[in-house]
Amino acid sequence: MKRDKVKAWTDYPIEVLGDWPSMKYEDLRIRECTVLAYDGDKYVVVEVEKHRLTIKAGYVYKSPGKCGGPPCLDGKTLNALAVELKEFDRLGVCECGAAHP
Repeated sequence: MKRDKVKAWTDYPIEVLGDWPSMKYEDLRIRECTVLAYDGDKYVVVEVEKHRLTIKAGYVYKSPGKCGGPPCLDGKTLNALAVELKEFDRLGVCECGAAHP
């Protein structure tokens, strides 16, 4: 079954792209991403600049901006991307081989 993908934005720190978890909030870049899957709870698999990672859905926004600015993806959109846990884990493995958070 072909599943939809959703264009979105994130300000989540992505180490493989030069960010680090302790970066100042104002220094984090806003990046376009593609949401590939939702675990049905609170995590999504996203692809950012050809890297896949699993992040909390609350860090994924409908438009460019930082937390508290644009709205997060709504439940209807997320639920359309829901997959079984086994599939979710498989999708979260980055093609670059790095162990992303």
